Amino acid sequence: MHPMERRRCQPPRKKKSMKAQIIMKTTPRDRERKSAQALRSNKMPLGGRRVAALALIVDPARRPEIDAAHVAAALGLSPSESRMMARLAEGLKVKQIAWDQGWSEDYVRWMLKRVSRKLAVSGQVELVRQVLAADALPRG
Repeated sequence: MHPMERRRCQPPRKKKSMKAQIIMKTTPRDRERKSAQALRSNKMPLGGRRVAALALIVDPARRPEIDAAHVAAALGLSPSESRMMARLAEGLKVKQIAWDQGWSEDYVRWMLKRVSRKLAVSGQVELVRQVLAADALPRG
């Protein structure tokens, strides 16, 4: 078959529009620049005031106190499970929790596994995350 004949057999192609489509994508860096420009030009809606400073003061020696009863109610844990989970979320180690409560380390580890199954999570990090989130819920 001749090349010219092959062209005749194919359906005609649609011509592409010559209009260019411009797609604007904003990246996080662009948003930061716009925020910085708005702050510099004093056009940021901050209630008529300009932010001068923001300070966060943290005492690393002070540990957060977690309300075990609130955690128990929020997550559906028993009182002993919630006490153990509150201590874990406060930063205590399994050995310290066992010593403070008068339990064996094996019992604390067994309770950790039981709570993990109950909350359908794996690992101490996820358990602590859920306890901290439950403690942050409004009391009522």
